[in-house]
Amino acid sequence: MAHSHRARQLLNPLFSGIKYLLRDEFTDTRAAGSVDGTAATPGPGTRTVVDTDGDALSVGSGVASFANPNNAYGDPGVWYGVLAHTAGRLVIAQIDLSGGVGSAGPYLGWDDNQNGSPDMHVLYSGANPGIRNNSVWIAKTWLTTTTTYTVAIVLRTAGAYYFVKGGAYSSWTLIYVTCTGTGNVYPVMTTYANAYDSDYIRVPDVTYLPTPTCYDTFTRSDGALGSSETTGPDSQATPQRTWTTIGGDLDIASNAVQGGDAQTELVQNSGVESFTGTEDDGTSDDFDNWLETPNTGGIIEAVTGVKHGGSYAVKLTKGSAGNTFVRQTGIAVTAAKLYWGAAWVYGDGGTGTARMALFDSDNVQTVFTVDGATTAAWQLLSAVVAAPTGCSELVPYIYARAGTGDVCYADDFSLVECHAEYIDVGDADVQIVANVTTPASGTAPFGLILRRNGAIQWLVQITPGTAGTDLELIELDDGAPTSRANADVDWTADTQYEIQVSCSGDDINVYVDNAQELTYGTCTVGQANTQFGYFDSAEGNATLDDILIFAKDSGYDDLSKY
Repeated sequence: MAHSHRARQLLNPLFSGIKYLLRDEFTDTRAAGSVDGTAATPGPGTRTVVDTDGDALSVGSGVASFANPNNAYGDPGVWYGVLAHTAGRLVIAQIDLSGGVGSAGPYLGWDDNQNGSPDMHVLYSGANPGIRNNSVWIAKTWLTTTTTYTVAIVLRTAGAYYFVKGGAYSSWTLIYVTCTGTGNVYPVMTTYANAYDSDYIRVPDVTYLPTPTCYDTFTRSDGALGSSETTGPDSQATPQRTWTTIGGDLDIASNAVQGGDAQTELVQNSGVESFTGTEDDGTSDDFDNWLETPNTGGIIEAVTGVKHGGSYAVKLTKGSAGNTFVRQTGIAVTAAKLYWGAAWVYGDGGTGTARMALFDSDNVQTVFTVDGATTAAWQLLSAVVAAPTGCSELVPYIYARAGTGDVCYADDFSLVECHAEYIDVGDADVQIVANVTTPASGTAPFGLILRRNGAIQWLVQITPGTAGTDLELIELDDGAPTSRANADVDWTADTQYEIQVSCSGDDINVYVDNAQELTYGTCTVGQANTQFGYFDSAEGNATLDDILIFAKDSGYDDLSKY
């Protein structure tokens, strides 16, 4: 419902103390076709209107009414005078929907001209709702009900912060952050097919910048991460946070974070090069540091014809009763630390395949299991896990799968402690913007740590150099990994990517270079955890170039002043 000009002042006692560069409360009366060139009321500002048919945009009773859209971008639309792209400059507008949420429009925010489809820093709704930033479309559902919404789009030095209040957002909520777009801007409201009313549009003559919960560009001396920065990306004051190590150290090198010292390979005789027996003779051999269980009719032998590296691989021929498997003797680990377990396996081209597993001896439970394909080609089976609560020993297994006589091969086993560190930002619902650079080669996973507390956490895991799934949202429920969402990004080697993550209640959404790649809506594990960080499973692999974290929906009440 539109409020009178006086009522709006009373509802906002701070209103009268603010000066404006643009203020249009729509307190005058203008018939459709007669709005162009009129003054904003009470001002300042002048309306530049596109209304081709002269029947789509009118002003009266305290609202601007977009009542008869022309099904054309920017028609009807109202623009205001040009302003410099200044960090902290914000446009704020309130709308009341009457045409539903499925049609195209409204479009609200900043444009780079005064006609057509707005595309500098704009929130829009419709069948494909989202953000239009510097001519790039970003999928983002924000307007979901026919109710009153207030939006605020705050300019950055480059890009903008996008805030919404109303509908599902009971308080001011940061829904996205963009990092491009620097040109002059024009405040704009327009539509395509969706009818709506606007109660006001304003640009205050003061700047507002949200306070990050953490910001770090690692532009300090090489070595330990230490503490984050005290000045934000747009020169706003920012609380300093301390990085905490939860595995192998991460180090700063040339103003970026990467895995520090080389990890110790925890699997003994990982390449199965040391054994007692005779290779390729069709009988079982005894591999040093491994325990072999062929069971009835099974064979576990060293072979030279099919191997991944070195001189030998282990060939497992499935027996007629019981499992045929090899396992490492117990490997000492520390609860809650991250570990990367891996093995190369090879099928027989028929039905034979291998299964890799990691077993927690203390809690007598399997932490992770995955089956290889039957393809007669080498494949990497791997997982990042957290050692469960109370776990002091993990045991790697390789099983022969399928039927009696089926064959698989395995080689180059690995279990290493990941490089990992986190910061505690004091909030579980956050918006994260991080820039990462992929490694020049290799398939060692790396990524962001979300909502961590001990062995309970989430990972945005990037596995470069692999075919198919190479981006995953992994839930670690007391260490055990479950892939909740995945995508095939096809990462380019030695290339920087922007990763943006939204954690809000049950929802986690992941964007790569502004393209929505992962979405998951039933995140019940670790919802209240406030630790966020970075991990890498190899030395000098990928790099974390910078990270910016904001609370999603707390600390932004000052926007209501405007």
